[in-house]
Amino acid sequence: MEEFFRNPILLEKLANKSNQIYYLEILVFDSGIGFVDKFGKDNKHSDIDIIKKCLIKNQTSSTTNMKTKKGKGLDRILNILDGKGFLKITTDKYFLYRNLLKDEYKPIEKII
Repeated sequence: MEEFFRNPILLEKLANKSNQIYYLEILVFDSGIGFVDKFGKDNKHSDIDIIKKCLIKNQTSSTTNMKTKKGKGLDRILNILDGKGFLKITTDKYFLYRNLLKDEYKPIEKII
């Protein structure tokens, strides 16, 4: 996170007159079964690869008739944060992050 807060974009364009940067932290919780549990059973993918794939639009573990309406939340968050934010994902085993100032979000097609 230190690299994120030292980024010239933040310091030059977003700092106030006192050279302070304010940020908003938003926590999002998911009550689904989880991709690691659903797709990790076959051992074809590592847990980290599965977590990365959950960031793809329309990825959902839902099997209901509403599944075409699900799997859009993280894609929306990534689009909002793109070019100006920092994404942190924590699970019971992992801590992953992405500096979206440095590494832009490029949506890709669903692959699982």
